[in-house]
Amino acid sequence: NPAVLLRCLFGIVLCYALGTVWFMGITGTSLGQSLAFCVWPFVLPDACKGACAFAVGTAVERRLLKGAAR
Repeated sequence: NPAVLLRCLFGIVLCYALGTVWFMGITGTSLGQSLAFCVWPFVLPDACKGACAFAVGTAVERRLLKGAAR
């Protein structure tokens, strides 16, 4: 479901944004440095985890709907 993907993407971007602003405030680092420390190292692993969670969630939803139709 594309709507679910968009909501998940919005959530992770919001977490990255708030965490980066917090990190900048605490450490006094620039935006570029904060992104290098707090965002870029985690984008690929988070994308992989999100894709796995979406695949599992979709499979579970299909299975539940199939069982409910019996």
